[in-house]
Amino acid sequence: MESEEKWGSAMDMRVETIAACLAAMLILLGIRNIQLRRAAYLDSVTQTCNWTRFQMNVRRLCRKKCSGCYVMVSMDFRKFRVISDINGELCSNAMLKQAAGVLRRKLCRWERFARFSVDEFAVLMKCKDEAQAVERVREIDAALRSQELLEGIAFYYGIYRITDWRMSVMQMYNYAGIARDCIKNSHEQCIEVFDESMREALVREKVLECHMEQAIREGEFLVYLQAKYRADGSGIGGAEALVRWVSPALGFLSPGEFIPLFEKNGFITKLDLYMLRSVCQLLARWRSEEKELYPVSVNISRAHLSNPMLAQGIIHLADAYGVPHQYLEIEITESAFLENKKTLPKIVTQLRQAGFSVSMDDFGAGYSSLNSLKDLPLDVVKLDAEFFHYKENNKENRERSESIIRDTVRLVRHLNMKIVAEGIETGEQVDFLRRIGCDYIQGYYYARPVPVLEFERLAECGQT
Repeated sequence: MESEEKWGSAMDMRVETIAACLAAMLILLGIRNIQLRRAAYLDSVTQTCNWTRFQMNVRRLCRKKCSGCYVMVSMDFRKFRVISDINGELCSNAMLKQAAGVLRRKLCRWERFARFSVDEFAVLMKCKDEAQAVERVREIDAALRSQELLEGIAFYYGIYRITDWRMSVMQMYNYAGIARDCIKNSHEQCIEVFDESMREALVREKVLECHMEQAIREGEFLVYLQAKYRADGSGIGGAEALVRWVSPALGFLSPGEFIPLFEKNGFITKLDLYMLRSVCQLLARWRSEEKELYPVSVNISRAHLSNPMLAQGIIHLADAYGVPHQYLEIEITESAFLENKKTLPKIVTQLRQAGFSVSMDDFGAGYSSLNSLKDLPLDVVKLDAEFFHYKENNKENRERSESIIRDTVRLVRHLNMKIVAEGIETGEQVDFLRRIGCDYIQGYYYARPVPVLEFERLAECGQT
């Protein structure tokens, strides 16, 4: 951690040194072009200082050893890409400008802010303690929500109290960002303060990253299968391949611990290929042993879906193991549709033309459900488990949920697609899904994810 902070500080100094050298060169050459300075130091959308200038300003404050407590705040629009997609670039840029205007008015002398990325702002604030920092962030949040274009928009904030000014500005912001990410899926909480438990989580992430390459080489990632049962009661109709990490050094790791990290650091693409290859090997073994073949679905992360050669790669892999294409189902998440609108329909079409089934996972979890059905030629739709997590004692809530599920099943079947309900845990849910014409049921009511050998025993016994 200390070496990272020293490296980050060196990078901050390098950025500032390069900027100073460029300014000196311009002066020596007799060039004092205001447009050049604006391009170097101003954000193109908000016309406020950019990240480069922000880092320089923070380092200058560090050298002045300003008294008092300073905090770094990471501020993020919730679902900004969805908003931008719906309203267009002009509207989203106007929203960013309004947000910058609020920050400019709310900050005092010796405080700074800048847009860090498309929908994130970095804010340096002076406060007497963390409690005051939280209170000031609440005031900023209220001011943002009062703006015409920002009314109804949700923001998330992470706060990191600066205790060591030798730390790089980037590291300070990363800590604030880690706090913010801890609440990204929360609808009740919008502010989080960085604490030691988060620092420990960072250390844990470093440990996992140190082992992940070896885990691929040594085959520590195992395929677990969760059965999909036919809703008509005739038995197993397929399975979903899920990954588990069994490490000699770290023990048994659930996907919730390592998948988000791999999505963040890019390792998820290697894991995708590993799982595809493992499932192809499994299907090839079943075929050689003359076992009954079941369609097995494999999740493909959104990081892979921007690759226009993805379909050709999957075709080549299946053919290398002699796997009939109809037994390999490719699962994509609904949220991936928004980020890959250009490449995804082509990839889906190529896969289906080659004989693979393509399913949409977590259908209904995002904002683009109907658009995705309209624009993607899918074979299977998987209803998000949240559809079935209605409040048991709330009759109105349950009736509304069931009405939505019923109409969704009717729509999907009208489009000649199969439908899978996942996360099913009760016999009452199973009876309801049978009545409305659902095709497959997946969940703990029938079977948990199990190792391959256990799934094979389950299939051989013909349990229903």
